[in-house]
Amino acid sequence: MRAMATEDNSPTDGRGPDEISAALNDGDPSVREAAVRRAAALGLPDPLLEAVIATAGDPDPRVRRAVAEALTGRTDPEALRALTSLLDDQAAQVTWVAEEAMWVLPELKERLARAISKMLEEGRAPSAGGYRRFRGEEAPSTDASPEPGG
Repeated sequence: MRAMATEDNSPTDGRGPDEISAALNDGDPSVREAAVRRAAALGLPDPLLEAVIATAGDPDPRVRRAVAEALTGRTDPEALRALTSLLDDQAAQVTWVAEEAMWVLPELKERLARAISKMLEEGRAPSAGGYRRFRGEEAPSTDASPEPGG
């Protein structure tokens, strides 16, 4: 299983859902990250989808980022809940990928755009400027109240 961390994500390498599920619980974050990527390469069949979703709470941000990438484009309620939880992640790289993952969903674009507009009108920044934090730029303060009449 440790070799999984250094191999490519080819779905034809013979590793099945059981071995990948076991690797998602490995003590090495590189192995867990590789397992998430391999599960995504297999198309996240049901048993792996559940295991990957459970990995959204992993202590390593590289693993959580891989989870957000793996769930991109998924519309199942469980996947959307996991992505939503990653929107508030402490690691900006995870937040940004989760935002991008949600944004590509056509049915959510309009709702997300309205939510972001409302947040901006209320003087709040979506995810405290996850993209700017990711790039190392200063995020706007979320403590500021909107100016009266503005």
